[in-house]
Amino acid sequence: MSSTVGLMAPGTQRHKQTPRSGNGLSKRDYVEPRFVYVVLSPRKDAIICKFDSGALYEMPVAALECAETWDGSAAVSVSVVEKGLGAAVQFASGVLIDFASDLVLYHCEPSYPWRKGTSKPSRIGEHIREFRESAGMSLEDLSSKTGIAVPNLSRLEHGKHSPMIETLQKIARALDVPPSALLGRGTRKMVKDS
Repeated sequence: MSSTVGLMAPGTQRHKQTPRSGNGLSKRDYVEPRFVYVVLSPRKDAIICKFDSGALYEMPVAALECAETWDGSAAVSVSVVEKGLGAAVQFASGVLIDFASDLVLYHCEPSYPWRKGTSKPSRIGEHIREFRESAGMSLEDLSSKTGIAVPNLSRLEHGKHSPMIETLQKIARALDVPPSALLGRGTRKMVKDS
């Protein structure tokens, strides 16, 4: 049985990269990097990634353990997907986990503006997840109701992307809540004690 889950998938906008002084790019100037190739290390415990910038990284396969379908089985293969914006790892159990190129930077690049541990996650994503789970919906269910790709929804829920108002409205309609509820300002459904 094969299942897929997206991790921090690429956004839909690419921004022009401009030279910056200091240590790296500002978040506003960030350009989504693309994979040139991805391969598993000989021990199959790491993913070796080459980017269009020429940078080469080695990310532990264990970095994918935050995926909903992570089961700890051995990685079998990895391939580039989405025209280089992502990669997919096939596991021995049949699970397929795809991830965006920025996940590698999140774990491996010190100058990456969203480096692990350097930014405060968005509360909007927490609210989306809470409402989705309380509605008994999977990411796939929400994706089919909104037309937003699963990896992009995952990225929103993990606070790696700030949604545009149109995106919030689509998600709110699918979850049957006001958009303000996703911002933490609306009325949540209350359960009265009987």
